[in-house]
Amino acid sequence: IKRENIDELLKFELVRDDIRSNTVENELMDGSIGYIKITSFDANTYDEFKTALDNLKAQGIKGLILDLRNNPGGSLYESVRIADEILGQGLIVYTEDKNKNKLEEYYSDENKINIPLAVLINENSASASEIVAGAIQDHKSGKLIGTKTFGKGSVQQVTPFEDGTGMKLTIARYHIPSGRCIDGIGIEPDINVQLKEDINPFNIPRDSDYQLFEALKVIKSSAEAEI
Repeated sequence: IKRENIDELLKFELVRDDIRSNTVENELMDGSIGYIKITSFDANTYDEFKTALDNLKAQGIKGLILDLRNNPGGSLYESVRIADEILGQGLIVYTEDKNKNKLEEYYSDENKINIPLAVLINENSASASEIVAGAIQDHKSGKLIGTKTFGKGSVQQVTPFEDGTGMKLTIARYHIPSGRCIDGIGIEPDINVQLKEDINPFNIPRDSDYQLFEALKVIKSSAEAEI
């Protein structure tokens, strides 16, 4: 490696490997409220989510906050598995082509989280994270808090050509259980909470996270109402 202002070449030994980063974080808040943040959906996200949820349940949580802010999406399969863990029996999402033909449908079983749920979303929540948030909203399984999501709900398919090139075409769009198409529209939160203009949405100080504060308030009110 040649670097500016350094005369000699620098040598490093590199190792080829599969790099896996964790996509789920969790913590216990206020002694009885679980908090799970999903940064994206990859091949291991459901397993990480299930481990985090089981860990929080073992601590006797009375409510759960699911943070999908700044989550750009990823694996549809993993997002559907997580939605299945949260919702009761019913439709999660389906795809529809330009002729209104349903191509694929995904359903959840009867098992569900039986504690109050709040979901944090913002303008950077897209694709698979919008599918999870939209299904939760349509099933009335939790409250969406924050700002309107990005609005990425298209399905692409690559058509290969003989010369080795290809073309990626949009062949369908995602629809959440109520029939709403999220592509180019996004999902409005149940409770709109804006952050201050000078706060970076990718690095929110905990003491200025008014969206999280509102989620805590909603969970506490719901938990008290169930007592």
